[in-house]
Amino acid sequence: MVFKMNGKLLILLVIVYAALVLFLKLNAVQAVLLLMAFGIGFFILTKLFMKLGIVVKLREYERAVVFRFGRFSRVAGPGWTFIMPFIEAYRRVDLRTKTLDVPKQDVITKDSVAIKIDAVIYLRVHKDDASVANSVLEVENFEEASRTYVMASLRDIVGGMLLSDVIANIDKINKRLQEMLASVASYWGVEVVAVQIKDIDLPETIVNAMHQEKAALQQMLATKHKAEAQKIEINALKEAAGEMNDRTLQYCYLKALEKISDGKSTKIIFPLEFSSLAKSISESFAGKVSEDVIREALRLYIGKAVAKAKRAK
Repeated sequence: MVFKMNGKLLILLVIVYAALVLFLKLNAVQAVLLLMAFGIGFFILTKLFMKLGIVVKLREYERAVVFRFGRFSRVAGPGWTFIMPFIEAYRRVDLRTKTLDVPKQDVITKDSVAIKIDAVIYLRVHKDDASVANSVLEVENFEEASRTYVMASLRDIVGGMLLSDVIANIDKINKRLQEMLASVASYWGVEVVAVQIKDIDLPETIVNAMHQEKAALQQMLATKHKAEAQKIEINALKEAAGEMNDRTLQYCYLKALEKISDGKSTKIIFPLEFSSLAKSISESFAGKVSEDVIREALRLYIGKAVAKAKRAK
């Protein structure tokens, strides 16, 4: 029997009080004293019954599965419920969502890699009376049963997968675990809200290998981008060089020699093209100046430039 502090109970108490006043023919003072005694007595009896377990207060998110002579009798709550002493017993059921932590499990994948996996389960009991009763009648402890079931299912699922597949398909594993647990928990009146893998501990050698693989991939991409940039630069230089005439190339060649003279070396080795440069300059003078003279002049010019640069340093 469930009592709720609502309007009907208040009206019933007022009727009982009025009947006592009329039956005992009490005056106003006596009526007030009776009201005070009635309230104090009700409060004391309620506290005593609650302490003895005769009256049970159930919150909005709680229900009580009541047994009479060991047999299922009813589902009580929310509110106050009366439990007949020595005849009835009850078990309290919490309807709020529960968070169950699954201890880390040692699992060996299909490619023989030992890993540790832990998970978390979110579940709750349905609010209908049948589900509340089944959460007590159909399973001894649905929380422990759910945790054990997920532990076994996790080893079974991950044990049939490669390590790379496990890492890449966490969401699919979570969904499969939830579906498997839900198919069993439905008989207990329990709803499986979610099953989530929290963490996967990999062997240190595997972690180092993954880091090296990632670094190698990044290096390969960097090298590829650098090569593409160099290719673009070479094509640009090739295109620009194709538009230069001989005199422009000769001028660029001389400027390059001047830059070489800025270095720490005291010697400059002239390439074979140096003679070709002297020949080109000689031809520009219509053969009036010999190649040997021009070659010697270039050596003296560059030598003086080098000496000047060294003294400036």
